[in-house]
Amino acid sequence: MEINSLASGVSVLQAAEQRVQQSAAQIASASKSGSSVDVTKSIIDLKVAEQQAQAGVRIIEAEGQAVGTLLNLSV
Repeated sequence: MEINSLASGVSVLQAAEQRVQQSAAQIASASKSGSSVDVTKSIIDLKVAEQQAQAGVRIIEAEGQAVGTLLNLSV
């Protein structure tokens, strides 16, 4: 069974982007009068999305290092 780290990293980044967009939309709607959006939760979700994106980047970097190591071994 093959595991594609690059695809996993990209998937994590896409999920983080989606979470950021959703949280940003909730915060924007909170500025409207009468909104029942919990801004604190949305800000926390933004922080979680940041950490999620960082994890995705680390996955992609690890994949690049692994490929680089394999290329160095074959030369």
